Amino acid sequence: MTASQNIDTGLSPLDQIRQTEAEVTRQIAAARERTELDVAKIETQAREIINEARQSGRSEGQARYREIFSKAEEDAHVMIVLANKQAEDLHRKGDRLLETAMCLAVNIILGEENE
Repeated sequence: MTASQNIDTGLSPLDQIRQTEAEVTRQIAAARERTELDVAKIETQAREIINEARQSGRSEGQARYREIFSKAEEDAHVMIVLANKQAEDLHRKGDRLLETAMCLAVNIILGEENE
């Protein structure tokens, strides 16, 4: 500041320093407020991102669970169909063996009677 500026403002150098200090203090306070607002916004955004990630992970996990469960149901159905087919085959085989055994029994009984 020049001597003419000192005269123009009518302030002593000490008062000018105090005025400048007050202005810098106000600027610092304003910058601090802006920073605090920015930090609050960032924290809010971070919480939203975390919540979205949790929800997305939960949705993906549920979808994966449904996929695995569906596959397990399909596998179980195939196993039941195969087990039923095997049971039917064994039942038919048992019926044939029973029929054969009955024929043998009848032949043995009739064969003994004919002797």
